[in-house]
Amino acid sequence: MSRNVMSPTLKDRYLEQLKVDETAIAEAAAAFETAKAALEMGLRRYTALRDFVAEQLGVSPYAPGIDWPGDSEFYDEPGRGLFRFTGMKIGDAAMQVLVEEYEAKDGNNPWLSLNTIMRRLEKGGLGFPEPVQARAINAALLALTKAGSVKKGAYSNRVGAVYAYNPASDDTEDASNEGGE
Repeated sequence: MSRNVMSPTLKDRYLEQLKVDETAIAEAAAAFETAKAALEMGLRRYTALRDFVAEQLGVSPYAPGIDWPGDSEFYDEPGRGLFRFTGMKIGDAAMQVLVEEYEAKDGNNPWLSLNTIMRRLEKGGLGFPEPVQARAINAALLALTKAGSVKKGAYSNRVGAVYAYNPASDDTEDASNEGGE
C-alpha cells in the first residue's frame, strides 16, 4: 500500500479519531463479554429452576391451567414465557407445545402446522440466544412421529403437514411399565 500525501494536521485528526473509536469499541467489547456471561449465568439458573418447578408440579409451569400469582394478564396463552424452551432439546420442546395444544382443546382438533409450532418455540426462546433452524424442528417432529408420540396429518385444502400429540403413546408407555420395570 502506498502512502498518500496529506497534511500533518489532517493525519493527526484521522489518527486521533481512530484512537477514540478503537477505545469505544474496546469498552463495548468488554461490556458485551460481561453481559454475555451474565446472560449465560441467568439462563442456566432459569432452566434449572424451570425444570425443578416442572418436576414439583408434575407438569410444565407454563401448561394451561397453571395459575401464576399476580401475573394472570401476562400468562394467558399456551405459548407464554419468553425463555420457557431455552436449554431444552428440540423434540422435548416441540412435544410440550403439542401436549399443551391437545390439553387446551381437550383433544378436539389439536393439530398444529410446522409454522405454528416454530412460532411458539421461537416465542418461548428455543435455542436462545441463537435461533433454531426450521429443518431441525421438522426433523425432531418426524422423529417423534416415528416413535409414535406425535401424529402427522395433512391440511385438507393446503399443502403442508400438521402435527398433533398422540395420547395413546402415553397409555402404551404406562401399560408397559405397570410391573415397575
